[in-house]
Amino acid sequence: MSSAALILKIILAFVRRYGKVAPREVAGVFSLPAEEADEWERLEAKGQLKKQKAGNGWFYLTLTNAPRESAG
Repeated sequence: MSSAALILKIILAFVRRYGKVAPREVAGVFSLPAEEADEWERLEAKGQLKKQKAGNGWFYLTLTNAPRESAG
């Protein structure tokens, strides 16, 4: 398994476990460099995570924990 694939698995498993996390939390827990931010966007593009604005940053949620968008 490539290191990029392993990082994707780690990120996704962490978000699934805790439901709503900031990328900084995962980077801190797993000592991932800031350059790994692209991996978050890759998971979002695949429809596996949803990004939610929070203050000056972002939270990532699994789609089962993401707030529903109103059709309005």
